[in-house]
Amino acid sequence: MFEGLRADRPALEVIAVVGDTRTPAEGMVARSDRHGSDLPAPPDDCNAVTLLAFISGTESKPKGVVHSENTMLYGTHAMRDLIGLTSDDVIWGPSPLSHGTGFQWGLRMAVTLGATLVIQDIWDPSRRSA
Repeated sequence: MFEGLRADRPALEVIAVVGDTRTPAEGMVARSDRHGSDLPAPPDDCNAVTLLAFISGTESKPKGVVHSENTMLYGTHAMRDLIGLTSDDVIWGPSPLSHGTGFQWGLRMAVTLGATLVIQDIWDPSRRSA
């Protein structure tokens, strides 16, 4: 998958693997290899804005919803505990990462757990199984 990504995106300079201690494929780096380099530091204030999501206003006017790292992480931990997820689980990400579901329950969940994330290539609800 990563070689295909590089072939499709020649301007891509770095593919980073977070939390994986196995040797990365050629042209990839593991976070542990770059620790202390140009990776961003953890936030100084976990109550600062992490996500600004705009909602359509189904029951009211459209508006922006502000989340901090604390509120996002609370949701991630609550779902982890409810389902009993661990780093040994594989997270299936059928929703686009630009969607709240894909971002929170796919990407953030996998990164928080240190679990594997499998991202569905094509989002097509009409191709669902019966």
